[in-house]
Amino acid sequence: MPNVEIDGRTIEVDEGTSILEAAGQAGAAIPHYCYHAGLSIDGTCRMCLVEVEKSPKLVISCATPVAEGMVVRTESEPVKKAVADVLEYLLINHPLDCPICDKAGECGLQDYYMEHGLYSSRMHEKKWLKGKVIDIGQLVLDQDRCILCTRCVRFGDEVVGDQELGFIDRGSRKTIATFMDQPLKNHYTGNLVDICPVGAFTDKDFRFQARVWYLEQTKSVCPGCSRGCNIEVHHTMRRFRFEHKRVYRLLPRYNPEVNGHWMCDFGRHGYHSVDSPERLFFPLVRDGDKFSQVPWMEAMRAAAEALRGAVEAHGPEAVAVIPSAQSANEDLFVLRELFRDSLGVPHIDYRVPAAEEGYEDEILIKADKNPNTHGCADLGLVPADGGRDLDAILAGCRDGTIKALVVCHHDLGHLFPDGDQAEALSGLEALVFLGSLPTSTQALASVVLPASVYVEREGTFTNFAGRVQRFWQALEPLGEAIAEWDIWVGLAQALGLECTYRSAGDAFDALAQAVEAYAGLSYDTLGADGEPAGVAVAEAAE
Repeated sequence: MPNVEIDGRTIEVDEGTSILEAAGQAGAAIPHYCYHAGLSIDGTCRMCLVEVEKSPKLVISCATPVAEGMVVRTESEPVKKAVADVLEYLLINHPLDCPICDKAGECGLQDYYMEHGLYSSRMHEKKWLKGKVIDIGQLVLDQDRCILCTRCVRFGDEVVGDQELGFIDRGSRKTIATFMDQPLKNHYTGNLVDICPVGAFTDKDFRFQARVWYLEQTKSVCPGCSRGCNIEVHHTMRRFRFEHKRVYRLLPRYNPEVNGHWMCDFGRHGYHSVDSPERLFFPLVRDGDKFSQVPWMEAMRAAAEALRGAVEAHGPEAVAVIPSAQSANEDLFVLRELFRDSLGVPHIDYRVPAAEEGYEDEILIKADKNPNTHGCADLGLVPADGGRDLDAILAGCRDGTIKALVVCHHDLGHLFPDGDQAEALSGLEALVFLGSLPTSTQALASVVLPASVYVEREGTFTNFAGRVQRFWQALEPLGEAIAEWDIWVGLAQALGLECTYRSAGDAFDALAQAVEAYAGLSYDTLGADGEPAGVAVAEAAE
């Protein structure tokens, strides 16, 4: 491992490390545009020039590997002048539209100019502007802003595996484009906005919506499929109250074990239901043909009385529960404790088939559109000995042997090919629905318990590979919705059972003690990247 001196500090780095990467490890931030850690080296922007002792000229740090005994200077006068010159060159024809550019506040040109530029312009000629803003599908391409760093082209070639973007023309007229201005057709276009160092690409979903300095960022996990991409939720500051929107965008958060630097467009734009006016905001109890909004205590009492009545009159075999892989591990664990361990309900099955086959690719997208199928399996939320699976539960609803049914999130309508869901469930004495959004099943419920969504609470999901990942609360719940685990705690207490969990962390730590695959995990030490389940078990076996 070579030793290299950077700005007077000597560090040891791995063989093959570039000067730019080594400088980052040494705490020296070298300006750059074309370099991206998730892409190949191109070396076109010439911003990352540094001085290397005994080298006759400045070298580009992104494409120059370190060598034993190398001495590097990143802040010498020749380096400062070279960086300023490159900035001046890039700004010759760059439009000065920062007041209307969505990249303002996180733009590489703005940041580097303030740090390395601040020169008086020598240009008096009129800027050469291409004047072309192109609709390319979900994105808008402003060719005037492009600085020809090639990140977008390399992303298409190396990550997505297409060649939809390329360069046209030469000299000052050279620009990025799609063939005949055709829209992009892949499912990862939003990443172009993330990796573009300027505002050449903007997403229609975020374009002209908000200034980034008015947004806060919270770490989270995408619930769009079983991959569980690590993300940042960009949302309004807590001290501001916006009526129309709270979440403005989702961006990928780097995790080499899950999604690398990227996320798909489905997950990126899947946040709109968070602020949907269709959300279930308040507890509801059926009153004839309509629902009445009631306080939580009354809703809990109604659900508890219905479940207690079914158990006392017909036994726990008359109750069935259909959990959801949309729920967090903490929700599922408290549900298991309540229904299986305390009430003795044998009919529990989370395995509800999707209405349509899910799309999957070899990059990130998984066919399973649930974030926590692995967690459901780990917790054993399938029929106990003598218990009924999903089909048998629905058959029991039809023939009257199931008297009370608890459904979490699901829309069961597609499971009844004749469209007779209402008739099939009409024999139930109680249908308790827990969820965040209305469904055809919820419309038939006797009690509706509104659950907060993932950005309004905290917890963990276990992705398809068995990695347990935390997500954090970004916003206060809308209406009177609360976290699912808290709903089950309240229902248990309404049933006269002892259940004292006060936080998602309490529930997870109890889960880690009760479920072998999670042994050794701690809610407080999971960290931003998560940890694989079963490691402590495997290590003990060795």
